[in-house]
Amino acid sequence: MRQCMGQRKVEKISKRQFQRMVMIELFSMTSMILPSLVVRSSGKGGLTPMLYGAAAAILLAAYYLWLGEGFLESYETEISILPGKWFSGIYTLLYCVRFFIRGLFLMILFSALIQSVLLPKQSIGLILFPVLLISYYAARKNLSVRARLLEMLFYYIFVPLIFVLILALFQVNYEMLPDMLWGEKHSLMENLGTTYQIVMTYTSMEFILFLYPVTKVEKKKGFPLGKAVFFVILLNLWIYIATTGMFGTVRTGEQLWSALSIMQNVRLPGHFLERLDILFLAFWIFSVFALFSGYLFYSERMVRKWKQNGRQNWNTKGYALVFLGGIFLLAVCFPDPERSVGLFFQYMMWIDFPLAVGLPFLLRLVKRKEKRGKKVGQLLVLLFFVGTILSGCGSRTDIEDKNYVLSLGIDAGEEKLFEITYGTANLNQPSGEGEGGSEQKGEETSYEADSLLQAEREDARSDEKELDFGHLKAILISKKVYQKKESREQILKELEEKDNLSGTIFVFLTEAPAKDCIALEKEMSVSLGDYLEKLIVNHKEDGRKEYTLCDLLRDRAEGKNGEIPLLYLEEKRIVLED
Repeated sequence: MRQCMGQRKVEKISKRQFQRMVMIELFSMTSMILPSLVVRSSGKGGLTPMLYGAAAAILLAAYYLWLGEGFLESYETEISILPGKWFSGIYTLLYCVRFFIRGLFLMILFSALIQSVLLPKQSIGLILFPVLLISYYAARKNLSVRARLLEMLFYYIFVPLIFVLILALFQVNYEMLPDMLWGEKHSLMENLGTTYQIVMTYTSMEFILFLYPVTKVEKKKGFPLGKAVFFVILLNLWIYIATTGMFGTVRTGEQLWSALSIMQNVRLPGHFLERLDILFLAFWIFSVFALFSGYLFYSERMVRKWKQNGRQNWNTKGYALVFLGGIFLLAVCFPDPERSVGLFFQYMMWIDFPLAVGLPFLLRLVKRKEKRGKKVGQLLVLLFFVGTILSGCGSRTDIEDKNYVLSLGIDAGEEKLFEITYGTANLNQPSGEGEGGSEQKGEETSYEADSLLQAEREDARSDEKELDFGHLKAILISKKVYQKKESREQILKELEEKDNLSGTIFVFLTEAPAKDCIALEKEMSVSLGDYLEKLIVNHKEDGRKEYTLCDLLRDRAEGKNGEIPLLYLEEKRIVLED
């Protein structure tokens, strides 16, 4: 066979593109689940293994950098020219299987989170389909297109995230924070076990092997990589500290993606945006897409290179469809993220991570310089509309078809356990500066029920509009209900399980029935939630402290009794206990 003696043209990316691609791909895998994994393993002693894990991640990056400097071509090309007909094929197969399993885990986590927070009524299949479809088209582009896209998304992902994390610092309970970070002592072996789990979340660092050999730098130095790795490590430490400082170790460990709850408990100045978790989730979707599409992109390039170098005459055009179709079917059939995490980390511990470390080292030992090759890929830009496609609009509802709950009252019922009262916005009442407030209010509806969920179902039976808790400002719990252990625990459990409730909602106990307090909203110039918020915030110098749903659930998880503000009724006025 005639060999081409000309110089191979290799795709190149800039140093800045390399840096930002590494940052995005590392962040998407670790950010959401790392705090929960650390707490589940180390409890209140998680800071030490977090620091150990940071050091180990830096060493892992240095290891991949050392390997990457020894490759003259792109990593997939080096694999395709391995000596021996089947040696290269085995390498390619191992990477394809490993990237398939990682992509499957990421999509199970992604679809479960989106379904839980954004689209509870949507099927997992419909959530996954647009992501997989866009990933298919992304795999057909070349590396430079991918690099430019991720470079563009860098500021869109990280600048708002850092801004929100700064706001989160004001919500951290600094008195209990030291106990949450190093309150328990663990043996060296226990800390090393947790460290190993932390390092496994950084396995997407393996992409350095694919990127560094094709990065345009005059001198091969680790400074660009060092900045990228340090950035992600510091960001993960920040998220871990903020999460445990706001929720405590018990609540952090209870939910797999507890880091997202940070955004449900952060307040923006002026309160012009009630729930920042939706905002953060949109940015995380982009970073997850970057990582998932990378698994398909690099594995398909390896398959193409393997074929181009005369290994086999198999048709590889359908590889992407097989990859994505298999993930779709398995993710739909096995959607449980908690079980997937357990299986995935067992696989990572004993199979994937050792291969991630050992395979490139073996390749460097037996590598040989490639003598011929072919140009791969064509320039087509279809990823610009990723955000709009991933956002989803399957369950769109007009504003007139919702009842916006501004205040929630919980009293003891006569025939059933509770009497639940919804103070909802009256959309037929005009609002504006002349009315003294920016929200319509003044309607309340009560249901006797044995749970919050049952009350919502009763409302659905008798009201054509859907309840919306996105603007809920205050939860009022009758002191009589709260003092009974059984009813208190049931209410707190239900509040914790409701993902559509923001942690910034104010919580109060009421001496009078909560229903009567909500009924007085008609006489106020602002909504009851705004009134109660100002009652506390504008009088902080008097020693009044805010107490939110986040504080209540954290204290419950840690076995503490928080100081919940108590409300009284005096001559048709709501007053706060001194």
